[in-house]
Amino acid sequence: MIEIDQVRFRYRDSPFELDVPNLFVPPRQKLAIIGPSGSGKTTLLHLMAGIRRPEAGRVRMGSTEISRLSDSAARTFRIANVGLVFQEFELLDYLNVQENILLPYRLGSTLPLTPEARIRAKDLANSLGLSDKITRPVRALSQGERQRVAIARALVTEPSFVLADEPTGNLDPTRKGQVLDLFLAMLESRSATLVMVTHDHSLLDRFDRVLSIEEIVGQSSTNMKERS
Repeated sequence: MIEIDQVRFRYRDSPFELDVPNLFVPPRQKLAIIGPSGSGKTTLLHLMAGIRRPEAGRVRMGSTEISRLSDSAARTFRIANVGLVFQEFELLDYLNVQENILLPYRLGSTLPLTPEARIRAKDLANSLGLSDKITRPVRALSQGERQRVAIARALVTEPSFVLADEPTGNLDPTRKGQVLDLFLAMLESRSATLVMVTHDHSLLDRFDRVLSIEEIVGQSSTNMKERS
């Protein structure tokens, strides 16, 4: 479950502002958020993840009010509970594919790097068509391959929440459908909650609910239309 209540956020020295009266994402729901570039979709994901802190209001993920956590506590919570796919991937170019997928296990002592985690990383790489590139530095990969590494990294910890910012934006049409099917199937098997930002309207029928950013900032979640 993700809940945002009366959240207000503004960037310093910028006219941009984001006000979210109320948004409720039930457990295990797959929500797609659409809208024009620069409308606040990425900022909304960062607020959900505790990467950014609102000026007012609260953000809850499960039983945790992440908007009240310190930066270090929010980071620990993310590592243990949230899979993130960033629009710019945020991979470490000096690491290879496998090391990037396993990066969440290297960020402090929150998650132990077990043999099972290593096997899961290899299985994800194989499922995403990266098995022959597992030891290759990510700087040598194409944009589409880098995107698939970012998806594998978000899933390897088997998180309860996944926040994905245009995770199929650099994939060709055939690979896009395959990757999204795998992505959603893995989340379904883990009963995870997904919030995904996308500009690709051809993907929307695969989600439980679709909201525009205008709906999110313009009315309460009780008035938002759910997809059947």
